[in-house]
Amino acid sequence: MRRALFLGGLWFVALSGLGSASPEPVRLEVSYQAERRWNAEPSAVLEHVRKPDRLRELLPGLVRLEPMGDGMWLWETQTSVPLAPPQRNRFRVRLTVEGDSVAIWRSVDETEPDWLECRARLRREERGWVRLELDFRMRFIRPSLGSIHWLAPLVGEGFLRERVRERLVWMVETFLNRLEARIVG
Repeated sequence: MRRALFLGGLWFVALSGLGSASPEPVRLEVSYQAERRWNAEPSAVLEHVRKPDRLRELLPGLVRLEPMGDGMWLWETQTSVPLAPPQRNRFRVRLTVEGDSVAIWRSVDETEPDWLECRARLRREERGWVRLELDFRMRFIRPSLGSIHWLAPLVGEGFLRERVRERLVWMVETFLNRLEARIVG
């Protein structure tokens, strides 16, 4: 009985548009840094960070990576969300390469509602070891909490930010695990 009342209350609140009377834009920013060391050829590691077809194979949630011309690429990610259609985000990015050890995928326009930056730095260490350092940042701007999910006004911005960061951590760690399986084998 209590559960039915609670769910009924949630449904009423969602339909009544809690938080939507004067919606304010919501800005969710998350970041995650990770690194891994391998006894591997630097070129083998860099190939997987710089080449779009390799990224598409290794980065979970990346459902589309297509050239747009003029050095730009469309990254499209998809995330399953409970009680809602999958969330899709589109990032217009450009790859910048600095020397033989840095690759940066960055959104071309800082003002777009879906923005990302992924910096990959390869450091050569002693006796054939290399270290890959990843610094991944994402930002999403939406018109209101309710435009993200119908329950978002109830759970709040902090809860959503934590879930987005959890997803980012999972994506990066899965990428690194898959990369390790490929290069170390």
